[in-house]
Amino acid sequence: MQTTRSVAQTIIDQLHNYGVEYIFGVSGDAILDLLSELSKQSQLKFISTRHESAAGFMASSYAKMTGKLGVCISTSGPGMANLLNGLGDAYSDHTPVLAITGQVPTNKIGTHSKQYVDQQRFIEPLAVYSSLVADQEAIVPLLNRAVTTAIKQKGVAHLSIPKDLFAKTQSQDLVPGNPFIYRQPLTDLNNITKSAQFLSQCKKPMIYAGKGAYGCREEIRQLAEKLGAGVVCSLGAKGIIPEKFEWMVGGIGEGGSMQASRLLNDCDGLLIIGAMWYPKTFMSTDIPFVQIELEPDHIHVDKNLYSALLGDAQEILGPLTDSIQKDANSAWVQKIQEARNEWLKELALEKEDHSVPISPARVMAVLEQAADPHAIITLDTGDHTVWFNRAFATDRQDILFSGTWRTLGFGVPAANAAQLLFPDRQVIAIVGDGGFAMNLSELSTTVMNQLPVKIIVLNNSSYAMEKNKMALTGLNPFGDKLYNPQFSKIAEAFGIQGIRIEQPDQLQAAIHTMLNTPGPVLLEVISSTQPSPLSKIKAMASV
Repeated sequence: MQTTRSVAQTIIDQLHNYGVEYIFGVSGDAILDLLSELSKQSQLKFISTRHESAAGFMASSYAKMTGKLGVCISTSGPGMANLLNGLGDAYSDHTPVLAITGQVPTNKIGTHSKQYVDQQRFIEPLAVYSSLVADQEAIVPLLNRAVTTAIKQKGVAHLSIPKDLFAKTQSQDLVPGNPFIYRQPLTDLNNITKSAQFLSQCKKPMIYAGKGAYGCREEIRQLAEKLGAGVVCSLGAKGIIPEKFEWMVGGIGEGGSMQASRLLNDCDGLLIIGAMWYPKTFMSTDIPFVQIELEPDHIHVDKNLYSALLGDAQEILGPLTDSIQKDANSAWVQKIQEARNEWLKELALEKEDHSVPISPARVMAVLEQAADPHAIITLDTGDHTVWFNRAFATDRQDILFSGTWRTLGFGVPAANAAQLLFPDRQVIAIVGDGGFAMNLSELSTTVMNQLPVKIIVLNNSSYAMEKNKMALTGLNPFGDKLYNPQFSKIAEAFGIQGIRIEQPDQLQAAIHTMLNTPGPVLLEVISSTQPSPLSKIKAMASV
């Protein structure tokens, strides 16, 4: 005998079968029946956010941290419109997320009904799959297809469900739990041999590591020593390769090091490990390279790609290192060590900057010494992201950020998601005043779920990155000024302890208090707008 379930019940039971743990969203008229069913069960936890974009950010962050499917829901029309920014982050960072949005009743679709919009056209640029559920009996196959597509293609899948369908019953059997494959098979061993031969003949090799190098700390160390190669990291690789590693010469980009850029321009061969962003602004475009990448779509297909190794970097690096036959070039190794020493001296000076307003580099230096080695640090987008990349020497911390979408407002929702998933780990959000103001309502989500996140707000009363870029390129800075409240007082209004400091000699005690106080704490730092040393390069390159 077949079991009948409402569409709302079917969604919940099927998502539970898939291993989904959380659904993030905001209440709305078109999804009331789904919310009612969520209230009657304990399989899935519903996290109510104050803005749909935050629900999207939390779903994306969940997927980034776990590799599993993130799920978010919203009502029709403006609810879906608000959700799109969060989904943009998942889309750009190739993260599996399912968005379920309510739609107007079936008899109102295509009319001028309130909150109606063609959702499939609305989401098309961001989604690997989107469908309107036109009949209750279609919910199981369409849900299965949406989830499968999101996971296999590492992107956003979307189902639009008319309001009246949620309460209707359907008789389709659920799909059994599916152990979705998240990995590509190991690359062809012949290709490893070819790549090893190329790297072996390089006199001045370099390694560029991205987020896909996760778990490869020891493998990269062994390879760098055998090749005699300098190591440069993207922001996504911070925490994977520590700055204390003797072959590390810094990051790449505005928050990187001039020394890393200089070595990359001088090298004769590059190994890219799990980095989707190829930093051509900061390096020569003529360097031949080998790329290790899990996803075929992320291969940098251009004239300089020597070979691509598809698969898990941790599985590839061992055989690749074993296949390399060469002695390190002592002159190149000396050049790497000189560059590293020069970089570390520059950083030491920046970190000891005690000027007023407080230097962002000084904030990062003090936080670096106090943060737990196993902390999760979430970054909003802004000038502080550049300074974190440059001045915070990671150990084993996990870093969560909006990689390619680079949206403001990501930091606090991401911290909330991280703390939900890892309640026993220290979670620190570093946000600018611009991004924080866009989603400060999510402090309510923090308090409602009793999440002990620590938030550092760098308040410089401006969109500093835009201000600096305009000034560096000869434009008249305009539209960059912000009128801010005292964010520490805003935090206190939410029931969160607030601390506000203006002097650099207050930093150490304030960060110690923040990290050692139970429950959530917000530290507001009145900071400067000074540009990073590499900002000029990026500003001029983009003119």
